[in-house]
Amino acid sequence: MPDRQASRVIRPGSRQTRSSALAGALVLAAVLCCSMLGPASRAGGALHVVYLPVAPRAHFSPGAAPVLLLPANFAHVETLVPQLEYDAGSDPSAISSEIQVAVDEGFEGIILDGLVNPPRGRVNYTVWFNLEPSTTYYWRTWLNYPETRGAYSEVWSFITGSGGVIPQTPDPVDPPNGTRVWPGQVMLEWSAVPEAHSYEVNWGRLSMQYFEHSLSVGGTSTRVAATEPGTPYQWRVRAQSAYAWSDWSQTWTFTTANVGR
Repeated sequence: MPDRQASRVIRPGSRQTRSSALAGALVLAAVLCCSMLGPASRAGGALHVVYLPVAPRAHFSPGAAPVLLLPANFAHVETLVPQLEYDAGSDPSAISSEIQVAVDEGFEGIILDGLVNPPRGRVNYTVWFNLEPSTTYYWRTWLNYPETRGAYSEVWSFITGSGGVIPQTPDPVDPPNGTRVWPGQVMLEWSAVPEAHSYEVNWGRLSMQYFEHSLSVGGTSTRVAATEPGTPYQWRVRAQSAYAWSDWSQTWTFTTANVGR
């Protein structure tokens, strides 16, 4: 989101910042020296204060902003779930890149804020929910560093398609809801959706307040590592076509057998 304006800003690396840091370090050194002098040393004479030299902090300059690639600026895309592609560069100091999608060019109405790890080379980010049809959206990216944020990329826009068909919702098939299974690699299966090219599966321990894992699968089954004995698990699935995501299926559960307890 756009930075909030402060009434007074001292920029890192300015003369005022360096002076304040140096003065603070000298005072801290004096306090530490005083604390190391015992009562007997201070009782009979003047207090000796030793000022320690402070090494100047190296100046850090963030790398270049990411370069937006696809979809082209002002493009009409025939989908509600576009794949956004950009070049994050190769700055070894960057710890992640971030991408935002908004309904306005000023990014007052941000609807997506995604973090990408690690931020190296070409990044492909698929919007994980259905956008509105025939609507203009704006997007941008930037690099994140341990103590600061890099410059924004350019702001590009695209217009979503319309008239496509939302995929049907797949149905969980196996293991049956609420059943007990042997701990280990558990096979999850669901019904096929004709227009789907892939499926997203969420799964994890039922005790958690969220799904711990997410998988993209090309077929109608996958194996998951449900290895904890006597543990309830939950899972759900949805389909993705070239045009849109389906709704999520019902959430099903299974419990691993209490082996070895």
